[in-house]
Amino acid sequence: MEGFVRVPTAEKLRVFAKCEHFNADTTQVNDDYMAYPGGLSYDVTKEFMPYVAFTHTWNGNMYVTGAPNSDMYQIGVQFKV
Repeated sequence: MEGFVRVPTAEKLRVFAKCEHFNADTTQVNDDYMAYPGGLSYDVTKEFMPYVAFTHTWNGNMYVTGAPNSDMYQIGVQFKV
């Protein structure tokens, strides 16, 4: 599930969010992987969009998956060709 909302007072500014759910091995219990990215982007032009984002990752049972929960900050640029 994903979506974005434009800020009414600043047409080029967007708030975006997404929810991702993965279960690679359906025979394993509590090995789900969920990620929740969200952030802000700004449309400089139709082809150029810088953004800042934050992602929280939840790894079900870390004793099963071997990976702890994590947070990631990101600054990037999207180009459309």
